[in-house]
Amino acid sequence: MQNFFPDPVEQNTTLYGRTAEGLPLTERSLWSGEKSLLLITGFCPADHALSQETETWIHDLEHAEKRGDSFLGFDLKSLKKKGKIRLISKVDPNLDKIYRNGINDSTKNIDKNAFSENIFYNRRGVDLYRNFGSDWMKLHRDPVRKFHCGPFPESESEVAALTSLLRKDPPHAALILRHGKRGLFYPLQSTEEEVREARFLARFASVSLSPCRDAEGTALQWLTDRGIKALELREEEESPFYLQKLLTMGVALL
Repeated sequence: MQNFFPDPVEQNTTLYGRTAEGLPLTERSLWSGEKSLLLITGFCPADHALSQETETWIHDLEHAEKRGDSFLGFDLKSLKKKGKIRLISKVDPNLDKIYRNGINDSTKNIDKNAFSENIFYNRRGVDLYRNFGSDWMKLHRDPVRKFHCGPFPESESEVAALTSLLRKDPPHAALILRHGKRGLFYPLQSTEEEVREARFLARFASVSLSPCRDAEGTALQWLTDRGIKALELREEEESPFYLQKLLTMGVALL
């Protein structure tokens, strides 16, 4: 991997792949440490607001550290000792363009009248979040849920590059941010201790907690199958406390 952005503020950005159209796929990172937390969002245009929020969040966090300030009530010196924070804010770099302009006429398998903020697919009609290899065949054989999961696991260059990155450099924990009815979701395979931890985080964030019962083919299932502690946080509307809660959740997972 190589540094992609020359700007000093973004010097910790790395290029881990490219889309089929040649757009860069990048990851931002802060600090170092044996443990790392991956924050990941931007699978589709519906995730647009979350993608923008997390990019602003990591930018402000970087500058607060440079100034020696606290951040959202956190002492950054203590926070840095927890480990490394990694951010992939756009699994699909096309999401901003689709959000602004909608789907063009050449795109197949997508409702042309759908609002951009409700589109959960890429330009090829594939839901990137459900293009991962874990239990993908079960999803593909389901007559109701098989649509938009792709012709085969990791068929999309964005997902193939992401899984390649995470196989080589797996995080200790991951928090997946998705647009949807507000709630925190944990994998069905979670241990009792992990469920108790998730319950604590859900109470802190004032969100409902549920097992994720439709995780076939998802990033959540793929990460869990590799022994990575993972949760999925869904947010439908912006919240003034969202980013503070996000940071608290992430720190608790490390």
